[in-house]
Amino acid sequence: MVMLWSLQKARPLWITNLQEEETEEMEGPQSPGQLLNPALAHSISVTSCGNIFSCGAEDGKILVADQTSCISVYPLNEF
Repeated sequence: MVMLWSLQKARPLWITNLQEEETEEMEGPQSPGQLLNPALAHSISVTSCGNIFSCGAEDGKILVADQTSCISVYPLNEF
């Protein structure tokens, strides 16, 4: 889960679940013996203006987000 938190208002501005992003992108049916674990964030980088950040997940995908919650997930092998 990734949260953009407003320190002034002391509440999250938006929340995204990395596992939900992953299940939306899955193609084909899941095999009966397959267990889907949530993707864990391993690194986070924020631009100097603070409006855009990226988050590297353990499954090899990169989450790119901005303050308006435009979220994209890119597998590393697409670059």
